[in-house]
Parts: sequence; C-alpha cells; structure tokens
Amino acid sequence: MQMQQFLQEGKCDEARPLVNAIASQNWIPLIQGILRYGWMLTDQNPYPLITSKAHQASGATFAAAILPMIHQCGPRAAKLIHENMKIRNTDKDVDFKAVQDALEGCYEHLGVTCEDVGGLVDEVSDDVVVKYFEPTQPCDRIMSTTVNGNKNTPSKKSASGPSVFGYIIILLLIGGLCYLPQKASGKEKSK
Repeated sequence: MQMQQFLQEGKCDEARPLVNAIASQNWIPLIQGILRYGWMLTDQNPYPLITSKAHQASGATFAAAILPMIHQCGPRAAKLIHENMKIRNTDKDVDFKAVQDALEGCYEHLGVTCEDVGGLVDEVSDDVVVKYFEPTQPCDRIMSTTVNGNKNTPSKKSASGPSVFGYIIILLLIGGLCYLPQKASGKEKSK
C-alpha cells in the first residue's frame, strides 16, 4: 500500500527503497515449491503418492529459478539443492531435511523469514493450521503461537505469494511513473 501511495503521488525517491523489500517476497513461492516437491519426493513422506517425472520436473523448475540467489548465499547450499531436486531415474531420493536446512540457511540473504515461508500443512480446522507434517515445520519448529486459546499451535500462513513477474511490474511502474514524467518535463523546458 505504501509503494502504491508513493507512486500515485509521484514520490519516486521514497518508493525506490521499498523495491528490495517487495522483490524479496517473490522468493517465497519458489521456496515453497521446492519444499512441496522435495517433500513429495522423499521417503519420509507418510502418504503414498504416485510420483512421476512431472513432480521431479516441477521441483527442478522451482529450484532452477532460485539457485543463482542461493549460490550467492552459499555455493554448497546451491549444489545440495540442485543435486536433490534435479530430474533423475528414481522417484524418491530427495533428502528433504538437507534441502530445507540449505534453504533456511539462506533466508536472511533472500530477505525472507521462516514465518513468511511457513510449512507444509497436514491438518486445518476452522481455517486455522493446526498441524504441519512433522519434518516440514518451518525453521525447526520455532513457529508456535496461540490460536483460539490453544498454545503451541502454528498460525495460519498463506501458501502463496506474489509471482516473479510482480518484481518486473514494480520496476516498470517505477520507470513509467518516475522516469517518463521527468523526461517529458525536460522536453517542455527545451521548447
């Protein structure tokens, strides 16, 4: 809302610092996708799923989109995620905990938090998450709050975030609303 207000008022200098904060939120759905498909493709998953190359391809795609940023954080973390999430001949050999730890180790670098990412939900009651799949709880089970008077119940978090294209749209808006009016006013002065 603050970015929108700054852009509508033409306060481009005030809007620019918000770009990084907004852009960092674009990593959340990618991280969630890696965790989701990593969990589906691990032997730790208690629910028998029919896994396929499509699940591997989805996991590999999410990983490929964020691996350059993970590599900036730590090349070993990027290699671990790549090795676990790449397409291979077997369906279930992802070391979920290693992938989760590698991602969590880079959250600060990416500008996201454990609470932003959340975990994989196992049970929901009255639109409130009451249980995560045990190994998939966010950041070693540090999310515990009081919901409906029950202590140690994780809070409900959204499973989606802005798309990567959101960042591009923000940059185009800043360019369109800040750069073009300055250029137009420059042309008027030269006439």
